[in-house]
Amino acid sequence: MGSPIRNGGHIRLAIETLKGETDVRVTIKLFATFRDGRFKVEERELSEGTCVLDIIQPLNIKPEEIAICLLNGKDAKEHTVLKDGDTLALFPPVGGG
Repeated sequence: MGSPIRNGGHIRLAIETLKGETDVRVTIKLFATFRDGRFKVEERELSEGTCVLDIIQPLNIKPEEIAICLLNGKDAKEHTVLKDGDTLALFPPVGGG
């Protein structure tokens, strides 16, 4: 995994996969407890074909821990492939009263 680069208050991280090319740029937003020890917003450069599961595994987030997974504001699953310009938002279960 590449090194984080500060960019306008966000962290940018280039990830190289076995394909070796970084040609898809996505924004990842974490909410509530998912931010603990991680980040709020991060921009990443990924290889084409990267899916949601490829993002959450290195963050030590299990698919069953995600209550809401949105890709560009629409419901997404763990095997949904990310495209250039996408925004992925991950929410854990949240309680309150």
